[in-house]
Amino acid sequence: MRRDIVDLAKDFIVQLHKRKLARGTKGPLICGVSGPQGSGKTTLCGQLIKKLTSSPYSLNVVAFSTDDLYLPYESQQSLAKLNPRNPLWQHRGNAGTHDVDLGRNTLCALRYINEDENYSVALPRYDKSAYGGKGDQVAKPEWPIVKGPLDLVLFEGWQVGFPPLTDRELEELVMKTLLSGDGSSHILKYDMDTLKAINKASCKYQRYWYDQLDAFIWIQAQKLDYVYDWRWQQEETLSKRLKKDAEANNDNKDEKRGSMTREQVVNFVDKFMPGYELHLPKLHKQGFRHTSQMGILKRAKCPQLTIVLDKQRKVTEFKDNLPGKSRL
Repeated sequence: MRRDIVDLAKDFIVQLHKRKLARGTKGPLICGVSGPQGSGKTTLCGQLIKKLTSSPYSLNVVAFSTDDLYLPYESQQSLAKLNPRNPLWQHRGNAGTHDVDLGRNTLCALRYINEDENYSVALPRYDKSAYGGKGDQVAKPEWPIVKGPLDLVLFEGWQVGFPPLTDRELEELVMKTLLSGDGSSHILKYDMDTLKAINKASCKYQRYWYDQLDAFIWIQAQKLDYVYDWRWQQEETLSKRLKKDAEANNDNKDEKRGSMTREQVVNFVDKFMPGYELHLPKLHKQGFRHTSQMGILKRAKCPQLTIVLDKQRKVTEFKDNLPGKSRL
């Protein structure tokens, strides 16, 4: 019997929430939600909030995204100018283009939000349309305020949970890819300095963001190339909405504003492919893990639910690593 992705994720979280209550843990459960562009992770989070805040669960839930943690406009421009030979840092998206301290501080604040009934946390927001689409952080006074108590925090993003590689692992992966003769590989389009810079930046994400996660949900595409069609479908939906808005406002200029062509979508997705090719093999091999104080991945695995989707985003496989007999 084919399972629904929302019910799978809901049941996984409910199990973990019950275990948290049994342990008497005061803080909220912080769950990472990761998946390729267009896989439906943002939609999943929205549906989870709707279900889990309703009876019979009645949980207090909040979600925020790595998309709201991108560097401010001026900082991103400085990063690009200081690294002119790194094409993956000329625009936001890859590891190194986020405000790591902002993410760490926000996650820490949410972790302890239940310690004081008067405690509140401002959730960062980012405006992708600012500066002609180059984007900028929204002014802090406009950030939404969250108050406790909280039961669950959903932290979502396309590279959440991606494990960094050692220099040796990175070099071996590049060499293996080179010897395979895979002409479609994206990591071979970039020099080693660029790849090492992206990987080094991901170490901070692991240490300051991912090590704060109590659980991890990974939405895996059966084939990674599906992301091109998924992202194009998102763009078509956006284009239809813009057209509808333009007709309603009798403004033809609004019809194409903000939407991309198929070629632009391909070029857009291409920029993220090196991240997938670098980190997914290790994630799939060992699962999501925390690191020790020395930065070494621990043996013990974090609670993880993996959901595999076909091209139509239908669940084909799912598994979790919870101890005992899973009820999923």
